[in-house]
Amino acid sequence: MKSNSTIAPEKKKSVHALEATNFFLADVQTGLGPFLAAYPAGAGWEPGRVGMALTIGGIITVVLQAPAGAIVDQLRSKRLILVLASVVLAFGAVLLSITAAPWAVYTSQVLIGGAGPFLGPTLAAVPMGIVGITFFDRQFGKNQSFNSAGNVACALLIAGVEPPVRESGHLHHGCGVNHPHGARYSGDQKQRH
Repeated sequence: MKSNSTIAPEKKKSVHALEATNFFLADVQTGLGPFLAAYPAGAGWEPGRVGMALTIGGIITVVLQAPAGAIVDQLRSKRLILVLASVVLAFGAVLLSITAAPWAVYTSQVLIGGAGPFLGPTLAAVPMGIVGITFFDRQFGKNQSFNSAGNVACALLIAGVEPPVRESGHLHHGCGVNHPHGARYSGDQKQRH
């Protein structure tokens, strides 16, 4: 007779992959906003233009929130949605880190604002498909623990990288993707020199 107190062994690999996904997506979900404001401002954008760019991304996120949840509920391949949303989000972040040209900033805002609403519902739906309703609460809680651990790991990484980066003038924008103050230093650096 099968015990109801543990997750089936054949599901363990998927559970570990889901936990790793939550760990590595953690800071990306919460860390992009401040970077998006600081990077164009550090590149000389007027505050009104920065606000417009952020507004575009915010409006897209709000408009897509309910439809994204409905789409996630209707489609069977939750993992495909997760992969596609992550790729779109990564492309937007990389595009933004390459240049602060208006076309790139606005395009990245559309991409990031369009991908974000799919991540939350998908990360909530995938555990249900893997572990079922019996273990959903426990697994969802573990996923949030991995999400928090990812935030802490990123903060520690940035704390170790930030001082040499700040002094050398390199990698500010790469760190800014995962650190709210990383991009700010590039603007400060320009003002100090």
